[in-house]
Amino acid sequence: MTAAPRAAPAADTDQPPHLRLLGRFDVYVGDQPLELAANSQRLIALLALRPAGERRVTVAGTLWPERSESRAGANLRSVMFRLPQSIRAHILATPTKLTLYPAWTSDFAALRASSMAARQDGDVADLDLALLESDLLPDWDEGWLAADRARLHQIRVHLLESRARHELRNGDARIAVEVALAAVQADPLRESAQQLLIEAELELGNRAAALQRFHRFRDELLDAFGIEPSRSLRQLVEFT
Repeated sequence: MTAAPRAAPAADTDQPPHLRLLGRFDVYVGDQPLELAANSQRLIALLALRPAGERRVTVAGTLWPERSESRAGANLRSVMFRLPQSIRAHILATPTKLTLYPAWTSDFAALRASSMAARQDGDVADLDLALLESDLLPDWDEGWLAADRARLHQIRVHLLESRARHELRNGDARIAVEVALAAVQADPLRESAQQLLIEAELELGNRAAALQRFHRFRDELLDAFGIEPSRSLRQLVEFT
């Protein structure tokens, strides 16, 4: 007989966890950070990246790809059993599937929501720049993170560029420099980010800084790919 899913925990007695995935892994219940074992962290991170849930056999095979199906399944059951009750109570566990309850919050979900809102209305003025500081779990060496990490990186750099462009249009070149520099640090060979940074420096009258930035980027581009910056970028500094 198939067991019924557990009911969602009562909101007035159990606070839903908050998860940090950008820069590093942290999980909080209320204001209290929880210390989780490495395998518990991996399980929670994987489920957070699969908001619709994932089949148990897929979770086990993803987390322990080198193990047999039966051994991986046993490992998953062991990790689930060892989770603190404050975490386990917020996971919908059926015999075949695992899903985080929707009440979970995370910086990863907040960044995705900000990206969708920016695409819909084009407004980046209220973007939380703190969400754009770091990539997805950059210190983890997990193959299953690669696609989500690459997608989030592109979202992050695109939003940084959009915010820098917004600040330039609105006459705040100092903020534009800061935000464009963050985009450049995230992706040093991305010419659109470099161009925004140079434009912002020129807007501030920092011609020497703009020229230094251009020549540094030109050297990096030649070393990496043997190509010159685009004509539009060269023209930007041509008469500086």
